[in-house]
Order: sequence, then structure tokens, then C-alpha cells
Amino acid sequence: MTLSFKNGINEDIIKELSRKKNEPEWMLNKRLKAYQIYKSLEYPKFKYGIGIVTDFTPVELDSLSLNNNINVLNKENKIILENFEDILNNKEDILKNNFMTYCIPPNEDKYTALHCALWGNGILILIPEKTKIKEPLVIEINNDQEASFNNILIIAEGNSCATIIIKNTAGLVNKFTSNVIEVITKKNS
Repeated sequence: MTLSFKNGINEDIIKELSRKKNEPEWMLNKRLKAYQIYKSLEYPKFKYGIGIVTDFTPVELDSLSLNNNINVLNKENKIILENFEDILNNKEDILKNNFMTYCIPPNEDKYTALHCALWGNGILILIPEKTKIKEPLVIEINNDQEASFNNILIIAEGNSCATIIIKNTAGLVNKFTSNVIEVITKKNS
């Protein structure tokens, strides 16, 4: 599924995105607040070395992937692994309390705010208390659309342990990819 917006990003596009994903009102409000932050912040300028400055210009996109393009390999039965759409239906509080709050708040910078407003794909990895995952958990993200905004939320409960490897690929039409990986670790994890 793709969301097209030939006239740029605006509140109506964000509302349509939230409607297509059948999100609760709090998620729509989170998206709209992030969009307001995005509009209010300057584009970042980075300085590398002596006199080398990189100036990012506005992101211009025509469409956004809403397809779940995140695959997980070597999954053990002990962990909870769900896409954000399923979490919103049966474990909403986990997402409401942890998504883009502690690790990466939307007001961190302009592109983080844009990501929070437009995320299209997300996955939760919850490692239960006292769980030790022996084999690495491999996450593959395939960005084959014009733009994709992917979220991986990892919550490691107390005294848990896991190795996570992320593989990221992009297709020929991909102009912009934003991957946010939030890792929340509890005591001794």
C-alpha cells in the first residue's frame, strides 16, 4: 500500500495516513504534533572538519510506502515480535508508553519530527525478563519504495540478553529512507 501526495506533506496527508492505518486518536495526535514540530524547526547544517559544511535541503517526496517491509529471521519463541498495527489492536499501552518517547523524542531535530509524523512501518521486539537469546536475531529492512519511514522498538526486560543484527537494503526508486531504532533496556539487560 502506498500513500501518494503530489502537493507535498500537510496535515491532511498525515490524517489520511493515520486513517489508512486505522490508528487511535492518540497516535494521530502524536503524528500531528510531530508535524508541527517539523514545520517549526530549521533544516540541520553539519560541519565536517575545517570549512566543510553540508547543507540539507527540504525533502521532496511524492509517495510513501505503508507496506510492512521489515522481516525478522532466527526468531525464538520466547520473544514477542509484532508489527505496530497489531500492537495498536491488542497491546496499545506498550506503544503508547514507549514509541518515540524516551529514546528519540520528535523534538530532537527536524528529520526526527518528520519521521514521527510519517512513519509507515513498525515492529516491536520484546525480550521477556530473564530471557537469553542464543542465536542472533536478524532484522531485514527492504526499502524498495520512493520513501519509507521504518521503526524498530526493542524492549529488553530485566536480566535479558540478545544480539540483534540489522540489514538494510534499498531499491532503485528509493529517494529517502528513515530508520529509527529505539532500544529500551531494563535493569541488567
